[in-house]
Formats: sequence, C-alpha cells, structure tokens
Amino acid sequence: MAYFWPGFSLAWKRGAAGGLLVAVLFAWWFCATMLATWVWRDWWPVGGVWLSWAGILVLAAGHAIWEAMRPNATPRLEEPAELATAHDEYLRGNWFEAEALALRMLERDPNDIATGLLLVGVLRATQRYEAALDRLQQLELLDAASAWWFEIRRERQRIESARASDTEPEE
Repeated sequence: MAYFWPGFSLAWKRGAAGGLLVAVLFAWWFCATMLATWVWRDWWPVGGVWLSWAGILVLAAGHAIWEAMRPNATPRLEEPAELATAHDEYLRGNWFEAEALALRMLERDPNDIATGLLLVGVLRATQRYEAALDRLQQLELLDAASAWWFEIRRERQRIESARASDTEPEE
C-alpha cells in the first residue's frame, strides 16, 4: 500500500520531512477529490473531477513503479544469513571477523539495531569501552530503539561492569 502513496515510504522508513510533506499533500488532494466526487458535486466541474482522479491514479501508479524499481526497495535475502554468520563469529571469539561483518552490514543499513548491538558486544569484548558506549548512544537515538530498550540497557550495564572489573587492582 505504501508503494501507491507518494512520500509515505520516505516519511515512514527514513523520517524525511520532504516525504512527509509530499505524503500529506497527496492525501489532501485525494480527500479533496473524494469530496468533490461524492459530497459537494458542484464544487468542481465534472471534467475537473475526472482529470483529478486520472492524475491521482497516474501519480500513484508511477510512484509504485518507481519504488519497485529502486535498488533498495527489496530486502536482501542474504542479510539474515550474514547476521547469523557475524553472530557465530562473535560466539566463537573471532572478534575481527565479527566486527568486519557487522561494519559491512551497518554500512548498508545504519539503522539496523540488532547489528549495532552485535558490534557493541564486539567492542566490549575487545575492551574498547568508550567506542562501545558511543555506539550505544547512537543506537538510542534511532526511532526503533524503544523496542530494543532492554537489550541496550543490559549492554550498557555489561560495559560498566567490565570497565569496573578492569580498573580493580589485582591481588
């Protein structure tokens, strides 16, 4: 459905203000055309109503084609397998490989919180606490972070605990 609503995917998925403006203008145009068609029939001439419906259909179909043709419009099938591979490398203690995979996935999608948390775990395991805390702070700023609140908070606690145990004097 979002493919047929110009501006919707930009506003919803990427938070773009321009996308929101386009989506609202398209919705107003659609509502005004519906009102002119069924409620206030004398508002526009009959030809204007037909022309408005034709414009809406052409714009919606054109936008759907544009969205379908965009390279990033379809999700990649190898990404879940790549995340699983990075997770396996993390569990094996192969920090370099896990970090390289996580960074490559984050380069494609910087808003991927699961991959970001995996990278934070690698940074914590390699005792780069400041970088891990910086990455956590970046993750907390994302819109989808509220769904990951517990995991982000738990990772912050792990970092603080590891940092405290590293600073304690050994006997």
